[in-house]
Amino acid sequence: LRQFKTAVLVDRNHKKYPVKADFKGISLSTSLNEMVKITFEEGNDRAELV
Repeated sequence: LRQFKTAVLVDRNHKKYPVKADFKGISLSTSLNEMVKITFEEGNDRAELV
């Protein structure tokens, strides 16, 4: 394996691990204690901090 690509729904901009997302749904700046809840509903997809 020479190369691989990563994809994430939400990039939280944490630098805890030396892995970068190549493809992102959205970027959110959060603290390590905050969680992100993703909801998929027809015509009403959303991301919220919990």
